[in-house]
Parts: sequence; C-alpha cells; structure tokens
Amino acid sequence: MGHRAPLSAALLAQAADADLDPRERPTGPDWAQAALAAFKAELVRNRGPWRNLDEVEIAVAEYVDWFNHRRLHGEIGLVPPAEFEDGFYRHLSGSTEGEALVPSLQ
Repeated sequence: MGHRAPLSAALLAQAADADLDPRERPTGPDWAQAALAAFKAELVRNRGPWRNLDEVEIAVAEYVDWFNHRRLHGEIGLVPPAEFEDGFYRHLSGSTEGEALVPSLQ
C-alpha cells in the first residue's frame, strides 16, 4: 500500500458508503466536501476537543488507519478497504501472496 496515497481509499470508501444511487453520488469537489463532512462528524465532533496540535495529528492518523485498515465495508464483502484494494491489485498483476508485484523485487 505504500505506493498509493493513504486517503485515496478512504475517499473511495466514503463515496461507496453513501446511501445514494451511483448517479447521485457527489463527484469532484462535491465528493471531497462530502468526505470531509463525514470526517468532521465522525472524528472532530465526536472525539474533540483536543488540548494541542499533537493530539489532533494522532487522532487523524488513528482515524485514517481505522477507516482504511479495520473498518468493515459492506459494499465490498465486509472487508477493510485496504484489504480489498490489495486483493484487487494482486489480481490485476496475477501474483500470489508470496510473489512480489514488481519482478525486480523477487
């Protein structure tokens, strides 16, 4: 997962979680705004206030980690988004779990 931006899976998952017809889901700036609103509601309002910036940074890192790696996502078979994404790229490459995605790393 190191080669992909950490929030990309979170934003994709947030859009998929929305109880909207796919044609009604926000896109572009609207999509980012919807994801930010969910983030604020779930983390900022529910877990704040914090005493300093370090506490905020830790809370954000924990939330993103939970959102990508531990949250079970119903639209993708009740697996975490990161696990689903890893399986997707493994399938595309035709590699098994023991094989490197980049041949030079084998």
